[in-house]
Amino acid sequence: GIVEPVTRGGAELEARCGRGDIESPKELRRVEREDRVESVRARLPGAKLREEREPGASVVEHFAQCAEDGVLRYLPWHKTVSSRHEALHTKATKEWAPDSSGVVRQRLSQEMPGQDCATLYSLAQVMDRRGVALEAARLLPFEAHTLLVDRLFEALEDVPADPEHWEKTSLAQASKADREVFRLMALRIKGSLVRKPDGAYPLEPVLAQVLLDPRVQQ
Repeated sequence: GIVEPVTRGGAELEARCGRGDIESPKELRRVEREDRVESVRARLPGAKLREEREPGASVVEHFAQCAEDGVLRYLPWHKTVSSRHEALHTKATKEWAPDSSGVVRQRLSQEMPGQDCATLYSLAQVMDRRGVALEAARLLPFEAHTLLVDRLFEALEDVPADPEHWEKTSLAQASKADREVFRLMALRIKGSLVRKPDGAYPLEPVLAQVLLDPRVQQ
Protein backbone atom coordinates (compact mmCIF):
# COMPACT_ATOMS: atom_id res chain seq x y z
CA GLY A 1 0.00 0.00 0.00
CA ILE A 2 0.93 3.66 -0.05
CA VAL A 3 1.34 5.61 3.16
CA GLU A 4 2.63 8.97 4.28
CA PRO A 5 6.26 9.19 5.42
CA VAL A 6 7.29 9.23 9.06
CA THR A 7 9.31 12.06 10.59
CA ARG A 8 13.07 11.75 10.14
CA GLY A 9 15.15 11.58 13.32
CA GLY A 10 18.86 11.96 14.02
CA ALA A 11 19.94 8.38 14.73
CA GLU A 12 22.14 7.24 11.86
CA LEU A 13 21.53 3.83 10.31
CA GLU A 14 18.79 2.93 12.82
CA ALA A 15 16.48 0.27 11.38
CA ARG A 16 12.76 0.38 11.99
CA CYS A 17 11.26 -2.62 13.75
CA GLY A 18 7.81 -2.42 12.21
CA ARG A 19 5.47 -0.42 10.01
CA GLY A 20 3.73 1.13 13.03
CA ASP A 21 6.95 2.07 14.82
CA ILE A 22 7.26 5.73 15.69
CA GLU A 23 11.05 5.57 15.60
CA SER A 24 12.74 7.30 12.71
CA PRO A 25 13.67 5.42 9.52
CA LYS A 26 17.21 4.35 8.87
CA GLU A 27 19.18 7.33 7.60
CA LEU A 28 21.40 7.06 4.59
CA ARG A 29 24.92 7.98 5.68
CA ARG A 30 25.56 11.64 4.90
CA VAL A 31 28.68 11.01 2.81
CA GLU A 32 26.99 8.27 0.80
CA ARG A 33 23.91 10.43 0.27
CA GLU A 34 25.98 13.36 -0.94
CA ASP A 35 28.00 11.07 -3.24
CA ARG A 36 24.81 9.71 -4.79
CA VAL A 37 23.37 13.18 -5.38
CA GLU A 38 26.69 14.29 -6.82
CA SER A 39 26.68 11.34 -9.24
CA VAL A 40 23.27 12.47 -10.51
CA ARG A 41 24.51 16.06 -10.71
CA ALA A 42 27.44 14.95 -12.89
CA ARG A 43 25.05 13.45 -15.45
CA LEU A 44 22.67 16.39 -15.69
CA PRO A 45 23.00 19.90 -17.12
CA GLY A 46 24.45 22.27 -14.54
CA ALA A 47 21.22 24.22 -14.06
CA LYS A 48 19.35 21.13 -12.93
CA LEU A 49 20.82 21.10 -9.44
CA ARG A 50 21.24 24.75 -8.60
CA GLU A 51 19.59 26.42 -5.63
CA GLU A 52 16.02 25.16 -5.18
CA ARG A 53 16.41 22.14 -7.47
CA GLU A 54 18.67 20.11 -5.16
CA PRO A 55 16.67 17.76 -2.89
CA GLY A 56 16.94 17.99 0.87
CA ALA A 57 18.45 15.14 2.86
CA SER A 58 14.99 14.17 4.13
CA VAL A 59 13.75 13.69 0.55
CA VAL A 60 16.63 11.42 -0.46
CA GLU A 61 16.31 9.46 2.78
CA HIS A 62 12.56 9.03 2.28
CA PHE A 63 13.09 7.22 -1.02
CA ALA A 64 16.17 5.37 0.25
CA GLN A 65 13.97 4.02 3.05
CA CYS A 66 11.39 2.92 0.48
CA ALA A 67 14.13 0.93 -1.27
CA GLU A 68 15.25 -0.54 2.05
CA ASP A 69 11.73 -1.57 3.08
CA GLY A 70 10.53 -2.64 -0.36
CA VAL A 71 7.48 -0.41 0.10
CA LEU A 72 6.83 2.61 -2.11
CA ARG A 73 5.47 5.58 -0.15
CA TYR A 74 4.23 8.80 -1.65
CA LEU A 75 5.93 12.04 -0.62
CA PRO A 76 3.60 15.05 -1.01
CA TRP A 77 4.83 17.91 -3.15
CA HIS A 78 5.12 20.36 -0.25
CA LYS A 79 7.35 17.91 1.63
CA THR A 80 9.67 17.41 -1.34
CA VAL A 81 11.82 20.26 -0.09
CA SER A 82 15.11 21.67 -1.33
CA SER A 83 18.38 21.34 0.57
CA ARG A 84 18.36 25.14 1.02
CA HIS A 85 14.85 25.17 2.49
CA GLU A 86 15.72 22.28 4.77
CA ALA A 87 18.86 24.00 6.07
CA LEU A 88 17.06 27.29 6.72
CA HIS A 89 13.82 26.06 8.27
CA THR A 90 14.46 22.80 10.14
CA LYS A 91 14.03 23.06 13.92
CA ALA A 92 15.32 20.30 16.20
CA THR A 93 13.73 19.63 19.58
CA LYS A 94 14.09 16.87 22.18
CA GLU A 95 11.07 14.88 23.22
CA TRP A 96 10.23 11.79 25.27
CA ALA A 97 8.31 9.01 23.54
CA PRO A 98 7.98 5.21 23.76
CA ASP A 99 10.01 3.13 21.33
CA SER A 100 8.81 -0.04 19.57
CA SER A 101 9.15 -2.07 22.80
CA GLY A 102 7.22 0.46 24.89
CA VAL A 103 10.24 1.89 26.68
CA VAL A 104 10.09 5.68 26.99
CA ARG A 105 13.25 7.24 25.60
CA GLN A 106 14.43 10.70 24.69
CA ARG A 107 14.86 11.33 20.99
CA LEU A 108 15.54 14.20 18.64
CA SER A 109 12.52 15.40 16.72
CA GLN A 110 12.84 17.62 13.67
CA GLU A 111 10.12 19.95 12.47
CA MET A 112 10.10 21.68 9.12
CA PRO A 113 7.37 23.65 7.33
CA GLY A 114 6.40 22.59 3.84
CA GLN A 115 7.69 24.39 0.76
CA ASP A 116 5.63 26.33 -1.76
CA CYS A 117 4.42 24.45 -4.83
CA ALA A 118 1.50 26.67 -5.89
CA THR A 119 2.89 27.76 -9.26
CA LEU A 120 4.09 25.88 -12.33
CA TYR A 121 7.61 27.20 -11.75
CA SER A 122 7.77 26.00 -8.14
CA LEU A 123 6.22 22.69 -9.17
CA ALA A 124 8.93 22.23 -11.81
CA GLN A 125 11.50 22.63 -9.04
CA VAL A 126 9.67 20.05 -6.92
CA MET A 127 9.76 17.57 -9.80
CA ASP A 128 13.47 18.10 -10.41
CA ARG A 129 14.13 17.50 -6.70
CA ARG A 130 12.07 14.32 -6.71
CA GLY A 131 13.69 13.05 -9.89
CA VAL A 132 17.16 13.51 -8.43
CA ALA A 133 16.16 11.88 -5.13
CA LEU A 134 14.60 8.87 -6.87
CA GLU A 135 17.78 8.26 -8.84
CA ALA A 136 19.99 8.83 -5.79
CA ALA A 137 17.90 6.20 -3.98
CA ARG A 138 18.50 3.83 -6.94
CA LEU A 139 14.77 3.54 -7.63
CA LEU A 140 14.24 5.36 -10.93
CA PRO A 141 16.53 7.21 -13.35
CA PHE A 142 15.94 10.94 -13.66
CA GLU A 143 15.04 10.67 -17.36
CA ALA A 144 12.35 8.03 -16.70
CA HIS A 145 10.79 10.24 -14.03
CA THR A 146 10.71 13.05 -16.60
CA LEU A 147 8.19 11.01 -18.63
CA LEU A 148 5.71 11.39 -15.77
CA VAL A 149 6.59 15.06 -15.28
CA ASP A 150 6.05 15.81 -18.97
CA ARG A 151 2.64 14.12 -18.85
CA LEU A 152 1.57 16.25 -15.87
CA PHE A 153 2.77 19.51 -17.40
CA GLU A 154 1.17 18.74 -20.76
CA ALA A 155 -2.15 18.48 -18.94
CA LEU A 156 -1.54 21.63 -16.88
CA GLU A 157 -0.53 23.72 -19.90
CA ASP A 158 -3.15 22.37 -22.30
CA VAL A 159 -5.76 24.87 -23.48
CA PRO A 160 -9.28 23.33 -23.64
CA ALA A 161 -10.75 23.07 -27.13
CA ASP A 162 -13.99 24.56 -25.81
CA PRO A 163 -13.04 27.05 -23.04
CA GLU A 164 -16.68 27.97 -22.43
CA HIS A 165 -17.55 24.44 -21.32
CA TRP A 166 -14.22 22.99 -20.19
CA GLU A 167 -11.78 24.30 -17.61
CA LYS A 168 -8.01 23.95 -17.64
CA THR A 169 -6.47 21.17 -15.57
CA SER A 170 -5.86 22.48 -12.05
CA LEU A 171 -2.87 21.86 -9.77
CA ALA A 172 -5.23 19.93 -7.47
CA GLN A 173 -6.16 17.59 -10.33
CA ALA A 174 -2.49 17.14 -11.27
CA SER A 175 -1.65 16.37 -7.63
CA LYS A 176 -4.39 13.75 -7.51
CA ALA A 177 -3.11 12.18 -10.74
CA ASP A 178 0.46 12.16 -9.42
CA ARG A 179 -0.65 10.36 -6.26
CA GLU A 180 -2.56 7.86 -8.37
CA VAL A 181 0.56 7.08 -10.40
CA PHE A 182 2.48 6.26 -7.24
CA ARG A 183 -0.43 4.24 -5.86
CA LEU A 184 -0.59 2.16 -9.01
CA MET A 185 3.18 1.67 -9.00
CA ALA A 186 3.01 0.50 -5.38
CA LEU A 187 0.36 -2.04 -6.34
CA ARG A 188 2.34 -3.33 -9.33
CA ILE A 189 5.68 -3.76 -7.61
CA LYS A 190 6.75 -7.39 -7.67
CA GLY A 191 9.66 -8.34 -5.44
CA SER A 192 12.15 -5.95 -3.91
CA LEU A 193 12.94 -2.32 -4.70
CA VAL A 194 16.68 -2.95 -4.83
CA ARG A 195 18.52 -2.01 -8.02
CA LYS A 196 19.18 -5.06 -10.21
CA PRO A 197 22.68 -6.55 -10.66
CA ASP A 198 22.59 -5.48 -14.30
CA GLY A 199 22.05 -1.85 -13.24
CA ALA A 200 18.32 -1.73 -14.04
CA TYR A 201 16.21 0.47 -11.76
CA PRO A 202 13.27 -1.35 -10.15
CA LEU A 203 10.64 1.34 -10.81
CA GLU A 204 11.49 2.04 -14.45
CA PRO A 205 9.44 -0.78 -16.06
CA VAL A 206 6.67 -0.29 -13.50
CA LEU A 207 6.28 3.41 -14.31
CA ALA A 208 6.24 2.66 -18.04
CA GLN A 209 3.31 0.27 -17.47
CA VAL A 210 1.42 2.68 -15.23
CA LEU A 211 1.67 5.56 -17.71
CA LEU A 212 -0.29 3.38 -20.16
CA ASP A 213 -3.05 2.73 -17.64
CA PRO A 214 -6.39 4.21 -18.82
CA ARG A 215 -6.87 5.88 -15.42
CA VAL A 216 -3.65 7.80 -15.88
CA GLN A 217 -4.35 8.55 -19.54
CA GLN A 218 -7.69 10.01 -18.51
